[in-house]
Amino acid sequence: MIKNLTIKSRLIVTFFFIAITLLGIESISLFGMSKARDSLKTVYEDRIIALDQLTDIESLILQNRIAITASLVASTPEEISINVAKFEKNETEIDRIWDAYMATYLMPEEKILATKFADDRKKFVTQGLNPAAAALRANEVKKASRILVENIRPLYQPVGQGIKTLGKLQLSVTKQEYEEVQSRYDIIRNIIIATAIIGLGLAIWIGFMLVRAISRPLEDVVRIARGVAAGNLTQQIEVRSTNEIGQLMKALKEIHDNLVKVIGQIRDSEARTRAVLDNVDEGIIAINEGGMIEIFNPAAEQIFGYKGNEIIGKNASLLTRGSSRDQHNGSLERHQQLNKPTAPGVSREMVGVRQNGTNFPMEFKTREIRFNMGQLHIVVTRDLTASKQAEAEQKKHEQVQQRNVELEAASRMKSEFFSTMSHELRTPLNAIIGFSEVLKDGLMGDLTDEQRGYISDILESGQHQLALINDILDLSKVEAGKMILHLEPIDLPSLFSNSLSMVREKAAAQHIHLNLDIADGLGDIQADVRKVKQIVYNLLSNAVKFTPTGGDVTMRARRVSRAQVGQLTSQWAGLSFPWSNNKITDFIEISVTDSGIGIANENFGRLFKPFNQIDSSLARKFEGTGLGLAIVKSLVELHGGTVAVESAEGQGTCFTVWLPLWMTEEAVAALTEEPADSALPSPLMALRHSGERFALVVEDDDRAAELIRIQLELLNIKTLRAVSAETAFSLALQQPLALITLDILLPNMIGWEFLTRIKQIPALARIPVVIISTMADRSMGLSLGASAVLQKPISRADLYDTLTDLGLHTSVQPEQPLTILIVDDDPKAVEVIAIHLRDTSYKVIKAYGGREAIEAAYRLLPDLIVLDLLMPEVNGFDVVLALKNNPDTARIPILIVTSKQLTAEDRAALDPQVTKIMNKTVLSQGHFLNEVRCALMIRRQED
Repeated sequence: MIKNLTIKSRLIVTFFFIAITLLGIESISLFGMSKARDSLKTVYEDRIIALDQLTDIESLILQNRIAITASLVASTPEEISINVAKFEKNETEIDRIWDAYMATYLMPEEKILATKFADDRKKFVTQGLNPAAAALRANEVKKASRILVENIRPLYQPVGQGIKTLGKLQLSVTKQEYEEVQSRYDIIRNIIIATAIIGLGLAIWIGFMLVRAISRPLEDVVRIARGVAAGNLTQQIEVRSTNEIGQLMKALKEIHDNLVKVIGQIRDSEARTRAVLDNVDEGIIAINEGGMIEIFNPAAEQIFGYKGNEIIGKNASLLTRGSSRDQHNGSLERHQQLNKPTAPGVSREMVGVRQNGTNFPMEFKTREIRFNMGQLHIVVTRDLTASKQAEAEQKKHEQVQQRNVELEAASRMKSEFFSTMSHELRTPLNAIIGFSEVLKDGLMGDLTDEQRGYISDILESGQHQLALINDILDLSKVEAGKMILHLEPIDLPSLFSNSLSMVREKAAAQHIHLNLDIADGLGDIQADVRKVKQIVYNLLSNAVKFTPTGGDVTMRARRVSRAQVGQLTSQWAGLSFPWSNNKITDFIEISVTDSGIGIANENFGRLFKPFNQIDSSLARKFEGTGLGLAIVKSLVELHGGTVAVESAEGQGTCFTVWLPLWMTEEAVAALTEEPADSALPSPLMALRHSGERFALVVEDDDRAAELIRIQLELLNIKTLRAVSAETAFSLALQQPLALITLDILLPNMIGWEFLTRIKQIPALARIPVVIISTMADRSMGLSLGASAVLQKPISRADLYDTLTDLGLHTSVQPEQPLTILIVDDDPKAVEVIAIHLRDTSYKVIKAYGGREAIEAAYRLLPDLIVLDLLMPEVNGFDVVLALKNNPDTARIPILIVTSKQLTAEDRAALDPQVTKIMNKTVLSQGHFLNEVRCALMIRRQED
């Protein structure tokens, strides 16, 4: 606020402030002197008078003692009476003086001593003076003398001492208060001295501030005025007051700000213009009347390749070529002759020239701007190179899009073709393979050797055709991204053994030795069982195919870490493929090594391409389509794994796959747990314990329905057939059912709709439904409530396995259990077979040699014989011959379970006589029990 005052007002305020300050200091000094005077008065009134009172009291007490003592030596009663009267008067005066003393200001310590003195004096008066005075009045001088000695003298001592102590304390307090008064006096003196010093300093400070308040602003005004005059407009001008100097500074600031504003507007306008020129995509060129370039923006620099300082001031004709140059100059001359601005120029295309001399297509527009001093031609130009290229790319892109549309249409047609052909081919194959199995197994009667051979050829050809169709469809699904993995727990050792058994017959025909090496701690994994089987089978089949007679094929499996995936371990050259970067830390490594013809290094890259055979001559010698390895690679990569190949010509080949390992011990335990009867659907429970079971076969194809009927009736399951979903509803509601088999491609209502509706009917919802169709979509089927999904054509083993999972593969047991005779010279092997049969209702009979077996068969006539071939003395061949020559035992089915490598002659001798030949080294319980049940069913059908 002071800054806003005028200089005159500041002087008045300053002197007023000095006067107020001095007045305040003097007032403080007077107040201090008044307090010092009051302190002296207090010392006098409170301490000096009190000290006189104590002195008087001490004197009167002494007089009383003297009066009592004088009375004892007085000769007359009058003298005694005078002394006693004096004593009483003194006591009264002492009480008065004491009361006055106690009314004064006493410190706490004084009050304590005064109280003690009053108590001592009271005792002195009541126990000493008063009894002595009474004795003297009674003229009992001796008594008074005794009181003087015994009471007055002892009691006087504390009284005298107390009054003296009070006196000393009063003197001490008086001295202390005097010193305080002296201290206050010193303070007042110091205040006066400080007042003089402060007054002097204040005067100096005020003078300095006045000089500063007046001279410095004037100096600032002069400095700023000189800076503005010199063109310095960046300095800050602050108006700090409203006085005369402030008004001057304000006027100077207004001049400065106006200059800054005007200059800033000019600079902003220039900056905006420059920013526009610098940031537009088009090149902007300003050409003066003489054709010289005055403005050349960055976009123009980028288009033409010149820097601004290189082209400004030069003729614009440098930027065009040929006839375009003349046309442009003519346009400029016409513009110069006009007296008013032209209309916006028409966009034209011409050939521009870059600094390096290259031509390019450009588009430009010309505008004319007139000034008082002349005119400018503004040329806005754009490089058309990218636009021309974009047009070409657009045409190319449209062609590619059209091509993609055509390819997608072709892909859809291919998928539709594969889907249609799958159905059309699987339908007849279903009948071919199914009836061939029925005939080959003798379910329709005995066959001659020649007939059995023909039927085997038909069955093998059908299975080969089915495998080819499956391979093509699988590859098509993978390529289309429609292959879906159905993950479930896998028992790897069992899967490997079963896979070996699938190629064992072909290997035995070529005397190829099959070896299986499974490392400990392999564990179980979760994967798509069918696809893993296909991977292993394709590798084994490929190895057996290209291994010469007497060679070796070895399959190895072990658990490896992530770091070992893709590593090549043999001495042969090899090729591995990149793999998906998943987070799995452990993998299952499966390798199949053969001692076959080998592969040249340059052919590694062709191995996994579809329909690709390395050598056409090999294609003629070794049958195949070139799909096996391509499917292996696709299925492995679909699981998140990878593949590798190692080989040397003439030495052999090793194919290795790595599958991610997910341990599923809990899932395996849950799946292998036997279901309780209470968990079965109620219709199934009723039929499981009854004498009859019915299955409804919903199938419009007569051959497919007949095949399913035969396979189900072998399990003592009677069948009803419905050719449509509508008929199936009627039959299902009339007859209690243990099972429904369902085709998808039905007339009118398709199988999916039938399945959905039947699961909504409480009376039918709990009947297990098994889908058997060429259009088997496992995910959809299971999601709609199907118990299992099988794809045509189905094998008897697939159907039996499915029914076993549903609890239906249990034939009605006769009153007497069926007996099975196990024959082997190795007791351990007999026990293994017996363990496989332990949880069944069959009665097991054991024989440990050929002769013992023949005798037991003659005596007991078992329902089935499980026979080894390699036994001393009487071997298995002898046992078969002896049993078949005896009418009582000739019709007993025989299962051969042996580790012997059979020759073609051995098989020729055994095939007509035995039901099945099985390899002991890869025997699994599930496969063995299926063959046992099938053999017993065939015997029952014959009976």
